[in-house]
Amino acid sequence: EVNRDTMEAVEQALFGVTLTEEPSGCPEHIEHYVREVFHGDGARIWFDKCFTIVAFNDGRVGWHFEHTYADAPVPGLMSEHALIYSNPSTTHLRRYPQPAGPVYDGDAA
Repeated sequence: EVNRDTMEAVEQALFGVTLTEEPSGCPEHIEHYVREVFHGDGARIWFDKCFTIVAFNDGRVGWHFEHTYADAPVPGLMSEHALIYSNPSTTHLRRYPQPAGPVYDGDAA
């Protein structure tokens, strides 16, 4: 019953979160970080989710994305938006206009 409930919760989740007990190794050992975010030991990442957030004990975070043509653009654009639009020094990288509220013309028939 516990296994069934656990599998049901995992299957219904929109994305996964992996909390590791080890440091990322960045920036000195970037290959360790990349390997852990890409596949880890093969048991810590739920590979059929759109994305999994991999958090290391030193505060670094990586995103493991599903690589199919239909799944990858959504988290890719989410991360691009978060990284570029949250940093004032990246205004030159912004490709999309800032969202604006709807404009209504009360005189239009």
